Amino acid sequence: MSRVLVATLGSVGDLQPFLALARALRQRGHSVLFLSSEPHRASVEAEGLAFEPILSAHDHERAASHPDLWHPIRGFGVLWRHLAVRSVDSTVAILERESASHPHTPRVLASPLVLGARLAVDLLPYRLITAHTAPNGLRHLGDPLFLGAWRVPGWWPRAWRRAAWQLLDRWKLQPMAAPFINRWRMRRGFAALQEPVFERWLHSPHQVIGLFPEAFSPAADDLPVPMHCVGFPLFRPQVPILEDPGLQLWLGQQVTRPRLVIYAGSSHHHRASAFQACAERLDALGWPTLLLLPGSAPARFGEWGLIRPWVDLRHTLPRVGGWLHHGGIGACAEGLMAGVRQWTFPSAYDQFENSWHVAQRMALPLDKVQLDEAQLHAGRLPGLTSLADWPVTPRLTSSEGGDSSIDQAVQLILQG
Repeated sequence: MSRVLVATLGSVGDLQPFLALARALRQRGHSVLFLSSEPHRASVEAEGLAFEPILSAHDHERAASHPDLWHPIRGFGVLWRHLAVRSVDSTVAILERESASHPHTPRVLASPLVLGARLAVDLLPYRLITAHTAPNGLRHLGDPLFLGAWRVPGWWPRAWRRAAWQLLDRWKLQPMAAPFINRWRMRRGFAALQEPVFERWLHSPHQVIGLFPEAFSPAADDLPVPMHCVGFPLFRPQVPILEDPGLQLWLGQQVTRPRLVIYAGSSHHHRASAFQACAERLDALGWPTLLLLPGSAPARFGEWGLIRPWVDLRHTLPRVGGWLHHGGIGACAEGLMAGVRQWTFPSAYDQFENSWHVAQRMALPLDKVQLDEAQLHAGRLPGLTSLADWPVTPRLTSSEGGDSSIDQAVQLILQG
């Protein structure tokens, strides 16, 4: 039996792939401790897992409510200051205790945002596995290359792409991250870093896995570190969502137009009103629309509209015609697994690149998938009028998502 610590920070979407892997490890008889923000405690413990917080509810909520959180340029600085840096001391303290109290080398599966896990690996005897939920976290020079919301033109030579990364390092990323990391290292007798933090150093020196299909990854010879892609470890809660007669009635009623599901994301509080306006507009145009608003009470709107805090996407998406969301990797994966037509309205982080990959998998131009603000508010979804002709077939193979992805990830975590 192995001792495995699983650590992640961020939104519910960031939590769930790690939760799927942690539960699978526990079900296989391993001793698992889950580390995350205090607000995620209930979700973790509902899966039968031991939990310790590495970030307080106050710090988590301060990041979640920060006005720059979803800015395509400034947003990452919010995550770094309020999540990555603030969680270092508590993460390292737990790793020190665990490394000293277990006879065998612990394994630590961590998001790259859990900075303490990367810092302490040079100090303590544990095996670190860095897990990326989306390809955007891996620096490369290939195509597509996104810097924030901007896609670098495909014709740019590699020298220009390398120069763009060097400028970004020099003027933004290194000033943001290196001073704290170097102070921490030097207090413990290590030299200051001589390389960019986000090129190679942030990734584990032991193992890196991609929680997405190989087809989503940059070319292997273009990656800063070796990586194994396992596919999407789609999370299914152990406690099923309660029966919802109103939802079943909505899914079963006779309609003349395909149903739509709209989701702004678990942390997109600032954009919930825009997605709601879109849902109301679509309902007014005669499209039966289900709006997912986490934290809301079940309700109806307009003639055909329904609001729910959440539904079982595995059973709902295959029964609708379209899926509009924020471009989070989990939402993209659920849509691809269901074979449903997707649209995205991205804000920051990996969402722009995720949208590109979704368009590729659906064999559509990006402007037929990714909406601008005017389109969202007006409910102008490209291809909406021909939605009934969309071929509803899964866009992921069995090896690209689900149980096989979880099995492969578990094998990689336990090896070595």
